[in-house]
Amino acid sequence: MISTNNIIQTDTVTGVGVARSPGTATIFHDIPGVVKTFREVVVNASSRLTLSYDLKTYLTNIPNATVFKLFISTGRNDVNLKGSCTPSQASAVAKVLLPETLILCHVQFSNTLLDIPASKVFHIHSEFSMEREPLGPPVVFPFLFSGVYVCLIKVRQKSEELREVLSGADTSVYGWATLVSERNKNGMQRILVPFIPGFYMNQSELVLSHKDTGELRVLGVFSSAPFLVVSGYRHSTLMPGLVIYLIRVVNFTAFQMSPPVFINVSCALTSQQEAVVVRAKDVSGSGEHWGLFLFFSNLFIYLFKH
Repeated sequence: MISTNNIIQTDTVTGVGVARSPGTATIFHDIPGVVKTFREVVVNASSRLTLSYDLKTYLTNIPNATVFKLFISTGRNDVNLKGSCTPSQASAVAKVLLPETLILCHVQFSNTLLDIPASKVFHIHSEFSMEREPLGPPVVFPFLFSGVYVCLIKVRQKSEELREVLSGADTSVYGWATLVSERNKNGMQRILVPFIPGFYMNQSELVLSHKDTGELRVLGVFSSAPFLVVSGYRHSTLMPGLVIYLIRVVNFTAFQMSPPVFINVSCALTSQQEAVVVRAKDVSGSGEHWGLFLFFSNLFIYLFKH
């Protein structure tokens, strides 16, 4: 039994506990016929939340992107869990005590001129991850668990409409965390997270005749369709971040008789991929049809037959 649960919360079955706020609590132990004692426990306030992330990762806003993780340390030497835990105690931490509810996670775009709240693009929530390592003979100590607080940042599925705006945005993302028990934000650490926006395309189909051309912005061009050529590009003087690549038909007869042809646009950094179907124009149509591809960010283009 504990004198006050708002300072320390314990699981009565396994004995594992979590500190919920600064203060002093008294823990009573009463085993009928064996022992009856108590102990006073002092919980100190966390001086500072320390944030970090894997330097090989970055945040992006493409659909189904990998969840970005911000790791949080609340104690000295980046240790959040004291003592060894059995699997049953670890289960109690994850299912009963829920230490992740102690921390609130936040995100914000670094560019203050960007009129888009980061919360409309990303969903962020806290998690307490239980990692384990073998420790000694399994009979004595099954596992050593080390708890890690994490802020998980993932893309909202409804943020597709914001991709056009973000594709040309010059911004990073600030991430930070606060303790629910402490309103004072003094010493709060914000960490700048690298942000690579997804590219944007304004159409999913291009119709070409033997006279037509279309155009793009790319780091490298690789073609496997012998009757289409992707070549030279130019930067738009009216819209920063827009580059136009020329696409033309070199063998219209073969193009008409071929299976569907797609232009696959991908970004090596974010693994984003978009496909645009290219089809032959009806020869009975009149006039010329000019196709225009609009792309933002750094891309690779591939032509392939389906």
